[in-house]
Amino acid sequence: MVAGGTGLLSDPAVMTYVQSAFRHCKPIAAWGDGVDLLANAGIDAGAAGVATAAKANKSFVSTILSNLSLHRHWDRAGTHPTRLSLGSQTRA
Repeated sequence: MVAGGTGLLSDPAVMTYVQSAFRHCKPIAAWGDGVDLLANAGIDAGAAGVATAAKANKSFVSTILSNLSLHRHWDRAGTHPTRLSLGSQTRA
């Protein structure tokens, strides 16, 4: 989670951490200027498992809890490169 008002908007270590969590399909939540941090990190706020809000409220917390119930959000993952060529292989 990236809380608003933390002043981490351009911290490279935080950006790398959040990008890594996104690549690993982990749930991500941000509110306030934390939403801007996600945008700076190139993370799609509308992606599966990503919750954003201007302010934390009951609805936002409910969404976070729902997202956390899934350890990973595989909807964000594309087809693994090793699987792309399986359709073109023929068996002898």
